[in-house]
Amino acid sequence: HGVMLLDQVSITNTALKINLLLNQFHENILWQWQEKGWRLVMEHLGPLAPKAFDEHMAVSYNEEGDQATWQLAMGQVNLDLVSELGELLLQQHPEWSQMVDSLNPQGAINGMQASATLEDGHLIDYSASGAIQNFSESGWQKIPPIQSISGSFALNKNRGIVSLNSPALTVGTSYWFPRGLPTSAFDFNLAWEQRAGHWYIKLNQLNLNNLHLNWQTSGVVILVPSNWRKSVMHLSANYQLRQVDELMSYYLPVHVMPQDLYNWLSQFIVKQDNLSGQWVWRGNLEDFPYEKEQGVFQIRLMSAQADIRPDEGWPVLHGAIVTGK
Repeated sequence: HGVMLLDQVSITNTALKINLLLNQFHENILWQWQEKGWRLVMEHLGPLAPKAFDEHMAVSYNEEGDQATWQLAMGQVNLDLVSELGELLLQQHPEWSQMVDSLNPQGAINGMQASATLEDGHLIDYSASGAIQNFSESGWQKIPPIQSISGSFALNKNRGIVSLNSPALTVGTSYWFPRGLPTSAFDFNLAWEQRAGHWYIKLNQLNLNNLHLNWQTSGVVILVPSNWRKSVMHLSANYQLRQVDELMSYYLPVHVMPQDLYNWLSQFIVKQDNLSGQWVWRGNLEDFPYEKEQGVFQIRLMSAQADIRPDEGWPVLHGAIVTGK
C-alpha cells in the first residue's frame, strides 16, 4: 500500500495544444499480487482540476492471465474534458481525431461508471453508464447548435439504452434549415441490441412539441452491418402542425431541395392554422422507394380550412379543405 502526493501537475500535448492542469493529486494506492495476476486500486482522488472532476474518483486494474480489466467510477466529469481526452487517445487516427477536435460539448456526466477488458492488447468487452446533465453543443459538422438536454445512458458491447429529455430545448440554425427551432419540449428513448450479427434498434419514443409542431415517433430498425441495404425500417409518426403558413421558413431543408420545389411549397399555403397527419416507413432499405409496392413510405395529411395558391400566378382559393397522401 502507498500514498502519492503531487501538486500543480501539468500535462501538455503541444501538437494538439491541449493543457490539463491538476491542482492537487492526493491518492491512496493499493497494489496486491494475487494468484493469477496483479490487482491495482486507486481511491478518493481529489481535489483534482475543480472544473473537470468532483472530489470522488476511483480506478481499479485487475490482471488475470492474458486479460486485463480497467474499472472507473467518477462522481462527475465535465463533457469538455471528455472531448480533450478523446483527442489524446485518437492521435493515431487523424480522421477521428479531427472529428473529435471540432466538438465543443458542454455539460456534465454524473455518477459515471465504465469498464474495459482487453485480451492481448485488444478490446473484447466494455460497459459505461451515467446521467447527462445540461448537455449543449455549439455546432458540429452540419449539425445545428443544441442546448439544454439531460438524460441517462447505459451500454455494453452487445446492448444499450439512452434516454434524453428537455423541457426547453433550443436548436440553432444549420446547413439544413435556415432558422432555428422555437423552444421545444423534447423526449427521446432508444434501446439497441446485437443479435446474430444484426443490430435491433427500438425507438420507444421521439416526441417534439413547440409553437408549430407536435411530433410523436416510434418504431424498430434492424441494421445489417454486412450489407446496409438489407436493413429493415418499421417507423411511424403522428403529427399536428400549427400556424402552418409560418412552417416553411423553419422546417424546409432549403440547401438540399430543388429550387422550383422550394418556391412552390413556399407559396402554396397562404394561411392555415392547423394540419394533422401520419408518416409511415415500412420495408427493406434496398427496395426504397418501393415502386413495386415492396414496402411503404407514406405521408398522410388532413387539414381544416386553408387559403392556398395552387401555383404561382393563380388566385388564392379561400376555405379549401386539403387532404392527401
